[in-house]
Amino acid sequence: MGEEREYITRPEHQEFDQRISAEEIRQNHRLDVLEGRVDRLIDMQASLAVLQAGIDSISGELKRVGAELDALKQEPADKWRKAVWIVVTVVITAAVTFAMSQLF
Repeated sequence: MGEEREYITRPEHQEFDQRISAEEIRQNHRLDVLEGRVDRLIDMQASLAVLQAGIDSISGELKRVGAELDALKQEPADKWRKAVWIVVTVVITAAVTFAMSQLF
């Protein structure tokens, strides 16, 4: 049983080699482009982490400022309640003093 072998010519081999080389160049270019994109994505991820840390810091600061603002808003109301309490106490004291002075 003899095997029949099929051989290609040198020009066919050279053409095949040129096509493989061209495909290798194209794929290497695509890999270079992808590596550049991956590098940019990694940079963006790092930037996003920094931004998130900044946002978290700002958020905490806003909560603190909000609590201080609420306290400042309450201050006039507290002063008003104290003033009313003092006036009511004075009026009641005056009324009791007047009533006591009329009895004795």
